[in-house]
Amino acid sequence: MKKENEKSLYKRSYQKLNALKFGIAGGIITSLFIFVITIGGIFNYCIECTSLVSAIYDSLGYSITLIGAFIGATYAFIDGFVISWLFAFIYNKLIH
Repeated sequence: MKKENEKSLYKRSYQKLNALKFGIAGGIITSLFIFVITIGGIFNYCIECTSLVSAIYDSLGYSITLIGAFIGATYAFIDGFVISWLFAFIYNKLIH
């Protein structure tokens, strides 16, 4: 009896994450970060950060320009979505 109560308490205390919404939120956050870093790079701020972003997205058409900010934000959204969705998916599988 005690093990059943512990098991039901465990299931009640942890709820599943909505993987789609979690992925969208992660994608929005990462795309905003990349966009802001790129805009900062245009005005000679965050030079170290923009060089790191350039190393990741340079082969995909990214550059430290306004258009590059949108290109980088698009790819960052995809990356952030996939990583966040995968995190929520694995989390849901582990708790249930």
